[in-house]
Amino acid sequence: MATVGIIAGMHRSGTSALARVMNLLGYEIPGEIDSNTHHNASGHWEPVAFVALNMQLLHELGSDWCELRLPETTSLDAIRQQSRLEIDAYAHTSFVAHASIVIKDPRVCYTLPLWIDAVKRHGDAPIVLLPYRHPVEVAKSLAARDGMDLNIGLALWLCSMLSAEVYSRGVPRCAVGFGAFIADWRAAYAPVAALTGATIPDGTDPIGMQIDRYVNREQRHHTILELTPALRALSMLELALEAYQLFDADLDTPAVREQFDTLRQNVAAQLSADGLVTAARDFGRTYTHLRAIDEREQVIATLRREMHENNMVAQQIADERESLKVYQTDLIYRHRIIQQRQAEHIEELGHIRHRLQERLDWREGQLDAVVPERDWLRDTAAAREREVAWLRAVVASQEHLVRPIRPLLRLWQRLLRRTQDNTPPTK
Repeated sequence: MATVGIIAGMHRSGTSALARVMNLLGYEIPGEIDSNTHHNASGHWEPVAFVALNMQLLHELGSDWCELRLPETTSLDAIRQQSRLEIDAYAHTSFVAHASIVIKDPRVCYTLPLWIDAVKRHGDAPIVLLPYRHPVEVAKSLAARDGMDLNIGLALWLCSMLSAEVYSRGVPRCAVGFGAFIADWRAAYAPVAALTGATIPDGTDPIGMQIDRYVNREQRHHTILELTPALRALSMLELALEAYQLFDADLDTPAVREQFDTLRQNVAAQLSADGLVTAARDFGRTYTHLRAIDEREQVIATLRREMHENNMVAQQIADERESLKVYQTDLIYRHRIIQQRQAEHIEELGHIRHRLQERLDWREGQLDAVVPERDWLRDTAAAREREVAWLRAVVASQEHLVRPIRPLLRLWQRLLRRTQDNTPPTK
């Protein structure tokens, strides 16, 4: 059984920071994770498929992220059976490989019951984390990012956070204040760790040091130092501040729940009185238009960049083509030289072959002249050998005549040698 942490908080409220810290502490973010954007340089840390499903669910409800909806005015019965099956399929494929999982998307504030039921049906244990930030900071951040009216921003913060609060009842949950999280993430994360029995690493632990570097005050771009008269004039301010203070309290005490219930009724009445629901819907249409224009401009910018890159590539190809032409001319010249030298070598080899053939013919002529002489010499040598053999036979046959005079012959030979040496004969 896996522990599935569902982060349900308003846009620009530190949901990304909390998701990343949980990820560093061992919670797996399933599937593909979105890339960084210029609105959040450190990343959103939300599963792409999870976000796509929430967008689909809101579309079936006839809503969007910037619509003003409260649980009392929203029925999830309009969600198609096919979408419910897709939620179950996502839970089945994404919650099986790890013991601790975290999923995050601000839109889940409105679709939270569907995901809690899916986690339970899969046999896992859901916990809900409610990051909350000062509503004026959120409204100013939305105004800077999207051009949203501050009053609509406050109303959107109220609808998102109040929906997440009522939908998460009955499930292990805790609220995490963004300001406290940035100031001391260990102290702010303690309630989350208490839900799962996790250990928070200290400043000497490598993971703890990595989180220390990640969580910093530079992530907080809009800080409220004081409420100006212009802010105090906003009709949704008092209700937003009341809700903000309630999130600091124990959410599961009956008194706090009763206050949240009363607050939702007051917010619904104020939204109706101010006509903010229609204003937010008009903003949503304009925002969608602007997003479409922005996306088209991004496509155009991409096309222009690609065109520029293609022109550079085309110029490089043209330069390379000219270089190839020069190289080709050089190759043709070298080929001609090689062919000329080859012809000269072939001609020279022909002359050498002709001279060798002449010498061979002369040698063959000499050989033809020498062969008869060789045969005559062979015949003469054979005749001489026969004569020698005959003489040897004759000598052998006359040996009995020579034997008596051999001593005289030896004496005669000694006398001859002494005469030649001028030595007197011995007596």
